[in-house]
Amino acid sequence: MQITALETIHLGEHPNITFVQVHTDAGLVGVGETFRAPTTVAAYIHDVAAPLLLRTDPLAIEQHWQTLFTGTAGGGAQMRSTEVRGLSAIDTAVWDIAAQAAGLPLLTSVPVVEQGTIRPPDEPGLGTRLLPELKARPDAVVRVTSSV
Repeated sequence: MQITALETIHLGEHPNITFVQVHTDAGLVGVGETFRAPTTVAAYIHDVAAPLLLRTDPLAIEQHWQTLFTGTAGGGAQMRSTEVRGLSAIDTAVWDIAAQAAGLPLLTSVPVVEQGTIRPPDEPGLGTRLLPELKARPDAVVRVTSSV
């Protein structure tokens, strides 16, 4: 399985939220989101992160996190909020892909969630079903970076 596209979605109704979709050649689509600075976050995702992630295995989650954290802004104290926001949204989206690939709800597949403390959704991929409806709205601004 490979990442084939990264997509950002902004809605006029929620101007500070950036939704991120990571698409794969297996048809799985992971969803993440972040808050604030939508224009700069979208630029980071499409101009910086996409060239590093396209055509890679979405299940190499730790490798992607390390690449984006240390490779795009030096990591640590030198990393700015835009990079952290973009990385967070992408990280959530690839975990969503991992959960879908395993046939599990997202919250049961993330290792840091202690079972029983948060009730996970009953089925995986809920955001994937909601975003097509949002993208069709007239106030939606959609940007896609694709390897195809």
